[in-house]
Amino acid sequence: MKKPFLLLKALLLSSLFSSSAHAYVDGGTALMLLQGAFAAIGAALVFLKKPGQLIAKIFSRKKSTEKNDA
Repeated sequence: MKKPFLLLKALLLSSLFSSSAHAYVDGGTALMLLQGAFAAIGAALVFLKKPGQLIAKIFSRKKSTEKNDA
């Protein structure tokens, strides 16, 4: 019960004593963040595909190459 009030006090004090940062985010920065997000998604897809194929190979049944002589 004490932690939410402590967090609220910290947020209140930080907002009272803060100064402006004069920061600027241009279009190039936004595109760089977007490119990073797409790269992370692509890397996750490649990573998840390869182990999935390996697991499927391990647990799949092998087809019999022997032919029965009748």
